[in-house]
Amino acid sequence: METTLSLKGVALQTVSLKLVKPGLLNGVRTRFYTWSEGAPPREPGALPYIAETISPRIDFTWFDKPHEKVPSKRFIAEFKGFIKIDYPGTYRFYVVSSDGAILSVDGRVLVDAWFDQPPRLHSSPEIVLGRGYRRIRLLYYNRDGIGEVTLGWIRPDGVAESIPSDRYYFSIGEHAFITGLPDGYVVRLLPLRDEALEKQCVSVMNICMVSIPWEEQPLEAYLSIYRGSGEVFARFTEPVTLFGGDEYSVYYAKH
Repeated sequence: METTLSLKGVALQTVSLKLVKPGLLNGVRTRFYTWSEGAPPREPGALPYIAETISPRIDFTWFDKPHEKVPSKRFIAEFKGFIKIDYPGTYRFYVVSSDGAILSVDGRVLVDAWFDQPPRLHSSPEIVLGRGYRRIRLLYYNRDGIGEVTLGWIRPDGVAESIPSDRYYFSIGEHAFITGLPDGYVVRLLPLRDEALEKQCVSVMNICMVSIPWEEQPLEAYLSIYRGSGEVFARFTEPVTLFGGDEYSVYYAKH
């Protein structure tokens, strides 16, 4: 992915911003947890994860261990990432699981089936999705026996399928980087979402690092750059989309 924005600045310079190292990669981040007794926790974040991997898609049947470091019984898998939507419209998600599963899309829980069960299909209500990247999180647990979990959708054209691997993405971190600026320059990000707060960072050793937690990704924002004196250096009229791990570099040339 490459985004180039330009603006004539106050010093008669053309300033451009280019994505040089994307933080978004194919696959979905997968963490495994285990619990000892009773019901599995609905939020495993308080537990230390025992293994992490990148899954190409969410479509598994485990007859034994899901990972060499993970037992075959009493394990939880947490899948976190993004699904790319190319065709906007009305979707319906479904999860096939044995045992429990909880699916959320953009923070909204669409499937809640957190209980022991044989392989069973659970469908979500209809949801209208626009073009772009939608944040997903699927929690799954297996108490014992064969483990099975699949995430699928019914597309706007009516086709039902396990979500293909080329739709899954994950970000490599929770910070984005703006490089190529003199020290002391300030980058300000004004998010398009009304509820999101303005972000800013100060360039140190020619690197400006802005925090973008996973829950705020992708961050669509208008970006402005200010000199250390507070004077505007560049203000871009098109929004930029940021994922954790992205590195954007600033280029400028005098006329």
